[in-house]
Amino acid sequence: MYKIILFLAVLTSLTACTTTTTQSLKENQQTAADLNAQLAHAYIRQGDRKQGVEKLRKALALKPSLPSTHHYIAETYRLLKQTELAESYYLKAIKLAPRDSSMQNNYGVFLCELGRYQDAEKRFLISARNPLYATPEEAYENAALCALRMPDMKRAEYYFRKALEVNPLQARSLYHLASLKFEQKNYIQARAFLQRFFGVSEETPEALWLGIRIERYNGDHSMVAQYAKVLNEKFPDSQEMRRYLESNRS
Repeated sequence: MYKIILFLAVLTSLTACTTTTTQSLKENQQTAADLNAQLAHAYIRQGDRKQGVEKLRKALALKPSLPSTHHYIAETYRLLKQTELAESYYLKAIKLAPRDSSMQNNYGVFLCELGRYQDAEKRFLISARNPLYATPEEAYENAALCALRMPDMKRAEYYFRKALEVNPLQARSLYHLASLKFEQKNYIQARAFLQRFFGVSEETPEALWLGIRIERYNGDHSMVAQYAKVLNEKFPDSQEMRRYLESNRS
């Protein structure tokens, strides 16, 4: 009786060890697959298509069911302008991980680039409305940027404001709202959004040139001079600096 109990204990121990080893192997395969897919994406970005394709094949061979592998493959085919293949892998990734908001968001960016604006908007909203998503403001901002391409300024403003509701320090949304308000001839609000932008972001030539135009309409010549001074000091060779100089001559 004693021998049987001992044998079962050893058998149980061996089985547990085998399970652990198998699990470890699966984890290593998953890590290796993910790494190869990321490397493929990096190679393609650097222009090395041959190495990129080779890494893609390795990734699929190691772990064909890993969502992130399919996602990186989709991103790689997106860089290669092979849209049908890219979309098929985006959809495979999302099918394997439907609640992964980063994948939904990136698929939305891809769709927006293709001009499929309504489909893109749906993906951005799926991403933004996921309570587990760490940065929903990015999805709202992408929805706004996509609306600008339509163009649908009202929808763009709505989504930029949604992004700021989540994160009031979202610099790109602040800049675009300043630009939208400028186009709407609401120069006071344009100034307010741009000042908030400068409070959270470094100066850019685009923002400084926008500031110059806003303050010209507001009649604040000292602010015009201040923005122009910074533009000349930091970005003397920029297109915006040339525009400023041309506007002074006209």
